[in-house]
Amino acid sequence: FQAVAVHVVAERNRAAGGASAEPVPRTDFDAALAAAVRERLHAVSGERSLMAVGDAYAWVVLGAAGGPSPHRAEAFAEGVAKRFAALTGRAARVVVGAGPVVDRLDALPEAFDRAALAARAAAVLPGRDGFVRGEELGPYEVLLRIPAEDRRSLADLPAMRALDREDAQGVLAATLAAYFDNAGDVRRTAEVLCVHRATLYHRLRRIEAVTGCSLQDGDDRLTLHLGVKLRALAAGGDERP
Repeated sequence: FQAVAVHVVAERNRAAGGASAEPVPRTDFDAALAAAVRERLHAVSGERSLMAVGDAYAWVVLGAAGGPSPHRAEAFAEGVAKRFAALTGRAARVVVGAGPVVDRLDALPEAFDRAALAARAAAVLPGRDGFVRGEELGPYEVLLRIPAEDRRSLADLPAMRALDREDAQGVLAATLAAYFDNAGDVRRTAEVLCVHRATLYHRLRRIEAVTGCSLQDGDDRLTLHLGVKLRALAAGGDERP
């Protein structure tokens, strides 16, 4: 028997123009989540599954005698998100985190822990389309275990504040994020940013001058990288509805 732990989190969307959407009553909100999960489970042929829903969360175990498909959790998540949107009129959205495939029931608690972290990542990280696998968390597996309030405080590192003062448009911060995302590869970073390598080198020198950090120093590099990652989490907003 193999299982995939999937954690579904529902959270409020923003209406067009940045104004808050009309809130969905909590009873309707939870009922829609339960209905979406239940209907999707019934639609999955050949599955032996379990679910528990409460307080904007759904805990689901997907199982199959022959072992779950590696894409089954993602397909399940997509189906739940579509059905939930149909039931709520898109006044809220669903994000899903998938834990690892396990072959023992006593391994499920750890799998659910990874799924919960992945769902929190899906709620706050840009570009994840509402679905994250536990094995894709990378450094966020550590950072998401820090309480949200502490993360927001830590994101305001002196080096990052210095970048804000120097560059209100955020060009230097975006350059730094791209540089780290591309493992410090100047050619790839320049291509991603659509700038000449000379321009990128100039920006990196400015970043070092403004922050007082050297990108050639391991500790300084780690400080800046943590600042970038913590800011990405802080910019994502709340993890709960």
